[in-house]
Amino acid sequence: MPLGVLLLVLGTQEVDGTPEAFLWVMAGFGLAFFGQLLRILTVGFTEISYGEETGELYAERLIQDGLYAFLRNPLYLGNFLIGVGLLWLTHRPMFLVCGTLGLWAWTLLLVEAEEAYLEKRFKEAYTLYKKRVPRFFPHRKSPWKGLSPGRFETRRVLVKEADTALAWTGTLCLMLARGYGKPLLRPSLLPILGACLLMLSVTWRPFRLVLHRTKKAPLVPDPSKDYNF
Repeated sequence: MPLGVLLLVLGTQEVDGTPEAFLWVMAGFGLAFFGQLLRILTVGFTEISYGEETGELYAERLIQDGLYAFLRNPLYLGNFLIGVGLLWLTHRPMFLVCGTLGLWAWTLLLVEAEEAYLEKRFKEAYTLYKKRVPRFFPHRKSPWKGLSPGRFETRRVLVKEADTALAWTGTLCLMLARGYGKPLLRPSLLPILGACLLMLSVTWRPFRLVLHRTKKAPLVPDPSKDYNF
C-alpha cells in the first residue's frame, strides 16, 4: 500500500484549472466511488469472513447470496475499479494503461488462486456455482431477491469497509493536492487531510481485530489456550 500510494501521488501530473481538468477529476472520482459502492453493497448484503483471524485463505461456507448471486468476485471488481479511478486521476495516459493492465493481471491471479481453493473446498457445489454465476460481469437472469433493503447491514459496512474507504480517499486528497490543488481546491488543507485519512486506514483494521479478540476472550484467561493477542 505505501508503494502504491507513493507511485500514484508522484505520478500525478500537474494540470491547469480548465473545465476539462475538472471533468477528468469527476470521471476518476466517479469510477473509484462506483468501485467503493460495489464493495459496500457486497459487504452490506452478505456476511463475509476475510481470513483476518488466521491470516490464511479460508471459507466456512460457499456464499451465493447478495451480490454473489450476480457475480463471483464483486470485492475484487470493486478494488479494480477503485484502482483504475485513481490511475485516471494521474492524468498520464501511459501510466493509466500500464497501471490498468497490471491491476487486471494482479486481480486475475488473486481470483484464480481463490477459485482453486474454493473448488477444492466445496467441490461439486462450487463447480455448479461457477457454471451458473459469471466471474465479473452479471447477466440478466441474476436473481434480485437477495438484495432486499431489509437485509442490508449498515453497521457491518462501517466496521469492515472503513479502512478501504479511508485508504483511497486519503490517496485521492494527496493526488488532488499535487496535480489539481491550485486550480480546484485549497492545496494547503488537502495534504493534511490525506495524511490523516491514510493514517486512520492503516490503524483501523489492527484496532478492530484487537477489539474483536478482546471481546471473545474470557474475563479469566485459560492458561492452556493461546489467545494470540
